[in-house]
Amino acid sequence: MSNSTTYKQEVKEKSRIEIWSNAVKKLTIEREHQRILNPNYIRRLWDYAFDEILPDKLDRDPDERFIESWTDFSNNSYEKKQPQQLKVAYFCGPEPENDLTIMTDLGILVENVWAIESDKEIYHSALTKAKKTYPTLKIFNGSISDLLKITSFKFDIIYLDFTAPLFSKQSKPLLTINSVFENNSLSDLGILVINSCVPDATEENIEFLASYFRSQPFLESDVLLGPEKSGFFAEGADTYGFIDQESYDCAVAEGDFEYVKDQPIYENAIRSNFGAAYSAFSSHYPVMIAGYMQPMWRIANNPSLKRMLLKIDDPKIRACIEKMMTLRDYESEESDMTEELEDKFQVSGGEVFENHQEFPIWNFMLRLKESKNAVSKYWYEQFSRKNGAASLLESVQLYDLLRNAQYSYKETLSEMLSDSIDQVISALPDPHGGIFCDVPMEHLWIELAINHMGNSYHANTNQHWRAKYQAKSREMYLDMFVFDNCRSLYNWLPMINLYGQDMASIERQIIVRSCMDAITKQNHYSAFFSYYGANLIGVNSKRWSDFGELIARKDLNLKPVSLLDDDPGSSLAPSSLA
Repeated sequence: MSNSTTYKQEVKEKSRIEIWSNAVKKLTIEREHQRILNPNYIRRLWDYAFDEILPDKLDRDPDERFIESWTDFSNNSYEKKQPQQLKVAYFCGPEPENDLTIMTDLGILVENVWAIESDKEIYHSALTKAKKTYPTLKIFNGSISDLLKITSFKFDIIYLDFTAPLFSKQSKPLLTINSVFENNSLSDLGILVINSCVPDATEENIEFLASYFRSQPFLESDVLLGPEKSGFFAEGADTYGFIDQESYDCAVAEGDFEYVKDQPIYENAIRSNFGAAYSAFSSHYPVMIAGYMQPMWRIANNPSLKRMLLKIDDPKIRACIEKMMTLRDYESEESDMTEELEDKFQVSGGEVFENHQEFPIWNFMLRLKESKNAVSKYWYEQFSRKNGAASLLESVQLYDLLRNAQYSYKETLSEMLSDSIDQVISALPDPHGGIFCDVPMEHLWIELAINHMGNSYHANTNQHWRAKYQAKSREMYLDMFVFDNCRSLYNWLPMINLYGQDMASIERQIIVRSCMDAITKQNHYSAFFSYYGANLIGVNSKRWSDFGELIARKDLNLKPVSLLDDDPGSSLAPSSLA
């Protein structure tokens, strides 16, 4: 068999070593560093709050038993693991031994591994190969989605080795990624590895990526500004004066060429920086599904959970969602409508378009709906198709409605949640800001309830590892996500109706707000919805108060590597895990 058939190209072998070495190391030796709610960070925020910020606000010293109790609870929520305890699922192809040999060298037990192959012919080839060296290997003939539905346990590592781009219509990788979180299949502290090939820069693919990033409030700088401006996150397209091609064409048709002639066209930036745009999408979309779309989908499909958050029935909810997509007719509104009256009558509407960077995924899906190309139309059908009681599109709309409910759609909130938020705000020492970095706005407590009830997974950006390599015919992008279920926060909370009473304790309040700070620090750029505006301390106010940053993709074609390479920046030698 040729190398192209046996999947034993040198760079592919190198990628396997990098993947499994790093994944095992992160979940064993470096396990403490993968936790977003690291007790050391939370303790620093506790000390900062009570030693530097709140002394003038309190007439007593804080009760240290609260932070000590939470620290014990947090440590008990994250069990230590050895390689032989890790459960693994991976796409095996015709040669499952390629990955499995590396896994077992690192200490992973064959009994804890599930290999997956959906193609019948390749499955039989994999069985034949496995019988020779790993006869007890479990090889599942079907999709990983089917496997995840029947397993009674969670996987510590899931490796999705796609041979197509993530938004391929044929193999549907995006739906496979969705299923990992839909079925709650990743451990509370787990690793998801995704490998996919860079697609051709066709007009369909350019439009898809442009639709995805057009309303993002932050994105990797080289997507918009080119390779010479790489290595940091930039604000969204509006900041740099970009307009989309449709707006440009309309302006020209209406005789306004002079107005738009100097404005850069957004699609041209995606076209010029297509590889960077696909790289950013590969690192971004899984974070969106894990911490934004799936938690609300889970709530929307559970009537009891839905009633905890929402008061009104579905037709009225639908009317509010339609209102959010209907631009206000300012000319016909009363000219004497004061801010006080607007607040009283909750004058609203059109937020999705007027503040489009606050609704990036909703706008992405609307652009897919309006598109005429086949790729975009296909994915709109997938996102809008009901999966249970709700589709992903409806879940996004519900999340965004709830996130704005306290400001403009308060009638949608359940009485329990609304009362709890009012009680929380009353218990805050800084309901209008002026003490800590950010003003603790009402939406934070709604997001807390969604993440609490929806079993959200948050990405640890600082621990994200990614690489690229040139395979025989395609460039491949690898992403290793570390997802934290943050159970030391969500399991520590009471039920929603007791949030207000709980926050009346300043010690418990500071711990909850410190956890929010830790999560938003890691997701500030990649997942704005994860407690955006929950910072207790400003970035760089202390040496330890930074936002999470993505590393550049490591080029695996640069130098060979072996299993005995002890370079800590590349891979982990098996002996160090023995």
